[in-house]
Amino acid sequence: MLPTDTEFISLYLIYALFYCWALYNISKTPKNRFKKILVLVVVLILNLFLFIPKSNFQYGSSLAVLFYSFGLYVVQVLAFVLMDRERNK
Repeated sequence: MLPTDTEFISLYLIYALFYCWALYNISKTPKNRFKKILVLVVVLILNLFLFIPKSNFQYGSSLAVLFYSFGLYVVQVLAFVLMDRERNK
């Protein structure tokens, strides 16, 4: 169950921008494409596990879900940056 409050809609738009950036980054670097797609799929699956259960949004737990999902995106960005840095060596 995805919440549809105004704040969550803006959050979903930010996440969509993150995914657009990730897809752009994957499309411009053919060398680490498989690794980046793998990281992207893992982050998507983990975020689905966070957002789908209704119990994750009860009793003020939504802040924890937002924190963990943001942490996953930070890990994704770091992985992409490290893969690009490895490619440039």
